[in-house]
Amino acid sequence: MKKGDFVILALVLALAVLPLLLLLPEESAPAQALVRQNGRLLRALPLDTDCTMAFTLEDGINVVEISDGTVRIIQADCPDGTCMRMGPICRTGETLVCLPHRLTVEITGADEAVDAVTR
Repeated sequence: MKKGDFVILALVLALAVLPLLLLLPEESAPAQALVRQNGRLLRALPLDTDCTMAFTLEDGINVVEISDGTVRIIQADCPDGTCMRMGPICRTGETLVCLPHRLTVEITGADEAVDAVTR
């Protein structure tokens, strides 16, 4: 083998390894619950810290609880209470909604991939 052969072999190996480096997973942001009203961010709550927080809005009160990496609405003074019956959420992309108070709680971060079925 000549000197030029080694250069070509090194280039081929580098080109073979480069795509593998691009596929390495990136560090993801920690999971958090974004609490919004009318699209305006009220608070970003990390899912790795248990807490209970009350949001006093112009239309009423919602109490959001984070426990064991899940988030749920445990109290709301809206007429139907559907947001409390939605149960806890824990995956990126899941959302809780209180329509009468125009409040949303969405999980972002950690794993940005959302489960989906394609046909």
